[in-house]
Amino acid sequence: MVERSVDSGATWTALPTGDIDLRIVSALTATSETDLELIGAAGPECTVGGFSSSDAGDSWTSSPELLSTAAYEAPVAADGSTAVVLSGQLVAAPCPGVEVMATGSERIVAACSAVLAEWEATTGTWSAIPFAGIHALDVQAEQILFAARGVPGCAGLGVLRVSGATLTSASATESIGCVSDANLASPAALASGDGVSWLWVGDALFTSGDGGATWAALAS
Repeated sequence: MVERSVDSGATWTALPTGDIDLRIVSALTATSETDLELIGAAGPECTVGGFSSSDAGDSWTSSPELLSTAAYEAPVAADGSTAVVLSGQLVAAPCPGVEVMATGSERIVAACSAVLAEWEATTGTWSAIPFAGIHALDVQAEQILFAARGVPGCAGLGVLRVSGATLTSASATESIGCVSDANLASPAALASGDGVSWLWVGDALFTSGDGGATWAALAS
């Protein structure tokens, strides 16, 4: 399901995707207020394809060229291992199972059970640091923002960042906030724009206007 909000996340409306028989969403990007790009599995065979919308998601058209430009996680292999697709090429994941993946205009970051990694296109390798329990990622030009469980002093999801334009083995994580009411058993997603961050966890949506230091729940 793809949903849209026009009031900063206070309310959400499901968008029609029946024309493409969407079954799984692997990547979704908004390039403007009206233009969307989606990588997903469609139809009874769950065929992976690219789809785009020029009317904010009211209608969708097939855009197979997106498969050669977008970054997304490939379907899980028979042995349980995972890989990612970067610029149309299948690349080994930085760990046995990718749990969350996020892309920015120039950055691709993935998290596994105990690893945070960034793809280095110039070398064709992953640069990684150890970190466990990451639920959601947001990639920005000069930092990686993420939410994780098991952060000292936070009973819910802690919000942390790694500063810098690239992740290296010497990069350090900085704890900046806590969403104490977050349900640790629910999936999560994190996004930022125009100085505001949103953290979706299960049926709850939280927002922050100070870089992730404090969070408030939006009324459902």
